Amino acid sequence: MDLTSLFHSSLEKFVSQFQPNELAYLALTSKPEGQLRDAIAFYMYQNISSEEFCCAREWRDADFAILKGQESLLLCEYKCAYTFDCVDNKSAGVRYGKSVIQDLNKTIINARETTSIYACLFLIHPKGKILAKYHDGVKYAHRINRSLEQCPEDRILITAKTNMINYFNQWGVTPIVAVQDIGNAYDIDVSLVSFFIGPLSKHDISSMIDLHKPTV
Repeated sequence: MDLTSLFHSSLEKFVSQFQPNELAYLALTSKPEGQLRDAIAFYMYQNISSEEFCCAREWRDADFAILKGQESLLLCEYKCAYTFDCVDNKSAGVRYGKSVIQDLNKTIINARETTSIYACLFLIHPKGKILAKYHDGVKYAHRINRSLEQCPEDRILITAKTNMINYFNQWGVTPIVAVQDIGNAYDIDVSLVSFFIGPLSKHDISSMIDLHKPTV
């Protein structure tokens, strides 16, 4: 079984695990890092045909793992933020990028020579202002509205993508970027921007950490 191809497929198709507009609702009411991870894990679980493989959540501090016995064949770490965090060199965007690198670093202890290691950063992208009547229901309503008063939503999207790609490039990695519409909630459309890093080996990560130390 080609686990790498199946995992890549899961990153493209996991949104189908949610009901229409469900993910948009989850994304506006709180950061859905756990739900995104679980949807990918469940997709993998449903599509792995061999009982010799195990799909594990929260395995030895890894967000997601595919195991064969006690051997880690694949490890993945996840982070979730909003596009408004990642514009104008905001410290929040750098912090989330740095957290992704730190998560990759911690996988080394449980990775074998042949383990495929991934990281995924998800950015929630609200495409309109939150009406006042919904402020109590939307987690970051004021920050969403303030960002949209300062910049059009399409410019926020472009800037966030560019900033995070540039950040990861400093570490010698080029993420695969995907933008998916995830529905409508509280009268606005929502997109999900995904940055996929990997597959990397433990030696790739060790070299990356040793040689690349961005200061921004």
